[in-house]
Amino acid sequence: MDFESKLVINSTFSPDQPWLVEISKSGNILDENENIESLDDAFVSIKDINSSQEIELIHVADGLYTSNIMKPRENRTYELHVAKEGFRSIAARDRIMLNPVITDVDTATVQMSDGKKGLEISFDLLDESEDANYYIWDLIIEIPDPVSPDGNSISLQGLISTEDDNTDRVTSPSTFQDGHGRIFLSDNTFNGKNYKTSFVNNTTEYVTDGNGSASSSEQLSNVENAIYKLRVLSVSENLYEYYKTIDLYQWNSENNSNLSQPTVIHSNVNNGFGIFGAFNEQVIEIQ
Repeated sequence: MDFESKLVINSTFSPDQPWLVEISKSGNILDENENIESLDDAFVSIKDINSSQEIELIHVADGLYTSNIMKPRENRTYELHVAKEGFRSIAARDRIMLNPVITDVDTATVQMSDGKKGLEISFDLLDESEDANYYIWDLIIEIPDPVSPDGNSISLQGLISTEDDNTDRVTSPSTFQDGHGRIFLSDNTFNGKNYKTSFVNNTTEYVTDGNGSASSSEQLSNVENAIYKLRVLSVSENLYEYYKTIDLYQWNSENNSNLSQPTVIHSNVNNGFGIFGAFNEQVIEIQ
């Protein structure tokens, strides 16, 4: 069968932020001369399904298209269309969900199984919408940048684990308990209700790349001056499944064997690949 190169989209969007869509083409992994290239002359448009207003995005550099017109809004559905000569036109649709109410954020120092000090963070999540909702949270750790003359900080992602059985596992059970970069939870068991949950951060470890498991963590040396922030994302089902498969892909890559099953990255792009995913974000300083 002849290989057909398809358009690849990378775009996540949130309320009041400019549109940004990255466009490239897929390559044939069996062809050593094939390259994944960004595309600079595509026609890219966004349509607000609720109002039928439509805008065209402008190419700025290296396959990136953007617009400040008709910025995304909560509880609205948007559709992306991309056309490029020589490729099948593609479309994708997603909706920005409402943020939950986060209350009763509390912290406690705990002793980890390895004898190290840990920070337990608990909070209540009020899931007011009766729609199916999907949440992802992580821990942002900000420390002073030792080489910055202006006193800027570096943002790291904490290595966190949870005993909440309702969260979705994206690694093996043993690895998940050791820690991961982010935690996934759907409201299947508490739709429209208040939900209590918690997680633990080993306060000397963080994830280096934003998606890693315990095997890719490093030590945090400047703990005393660190600022901790809880980041809770309310995401669409498409973006939820996309990030889950990204984490699964990384875990399988780090722990691959002849018995490992290949991870298929979730996509909601018709006739192409990639993600057009919506999210809402809350960031709460907790220490």
